[in-house]
Amino acid sequence: MDDLVGAIIEKKREVVHRLLQTGMELNYICDGSAPIHWAALVGDVECLRLLLQFGADPNLVDLGYAQNAVHKAADQSVEILNMLYLAGTNIDLPDSTGMTPLMIAAKNGRLRENILSRCRRTDRVCVARAFLPTRCNEWQREVSHFEHRAPKQKYSDLIALLGRATLEA
Repeated sequence: MDDLVGAIIEKKREVVHRLLQTGMELNYICDGSAPIHWAALVGDVECLRLLLQFGADPNLVDLGYAQNAVHKAADQSVEILNMLYLAGTNIDLPDSTGMTPLMIAAKNGRLRENILSRCRRTDRVCVARAFLPTRCNEWQREVSHFEHRAPKQKYSDLIALLGRATLEA
C-alpha cells in the first residue's frame, strides 16, 4: 500500500490533500484498485472530492473485477453516489461478472433511488430477473412473481420502480 492509499483508508484528509498538491499521478492501481476506488469503498466524501478535483478518473476499473468507483460505492452514501454520477462515472458498466452497480446494490440489499433512477430500464429488469429461476414460464416472468420471491422490505424500492411490467425472457 502506498502513502496516498494509506491516507485515504485512514481518512487522513490533510495528508491526502498535501500528496495531491505535489502533482502525483492519480490514475494508477495499488493493491488491485485505484485511489478513487479506495475513497469510494471507505465512503470518504472529502477524499473523493479531492481526488476528483485533482483529476482522478472515475471510470478507471480495478484489476480484480473490472469495477469502477460506482461499483465500489454501491453500498455508500447518496452523496458519494451523486458525486460520482456528476463526475461522469459510467453507472451502467458491467464488471467482469456481469454485475452493474445497480445489481450490486440490489444483491447487498442497499438499493438507492438515485442509482435506480439513473440506470437503464433494461438494467432494472436484469436485477429483477436475478430473482427468477433459470427456467421459468410466462407467469414467473411477471413482476408479481418477483414480488413474491424478493424479500418485501429489502427490495420494496425496486419493486415500486419496476411497476407491473412483464420481464422479457
